[in-house]
Amino acid sequence: MGPITRTCCLGLVLLFQSVPTSLAQDRTIYLMSGSTSSIELDRSFENILVGNADLIDVHRLGDRLVVVEALAAGSSNLIFVDRRSIAIANIRIIVSNSNAM
Repeated sequence: MGPITRTCCLGLVLLFQSVPTSLAQDRTIYLMSGSTSSIELDRSFENILVGNADLIDVHRLGDRLVVVEALAAGSSNLIFVDRRSIAIANIRIIVSNSNAM
């Protein structure tokens, strides 16, 4: 293997190692109206941005843990931001009516 090929391979390995840590954690949580769910993140967060505060209420229990309370049917997002103002998680919350099932 030549020096140019080794350099390219090393560059690709470093690129792919850094991608997962730079992307925000994305997932979806389904709740019934009136229910709660706890969310624990892998990393600590500084702030939480709530997409629609009429649908969900968020109670912070620590620097990595929150409890989400479903208030009304619909969908909202929670974006968790670290102290460097970088989004570390984007969680979609979908709330269904408790009498829908």
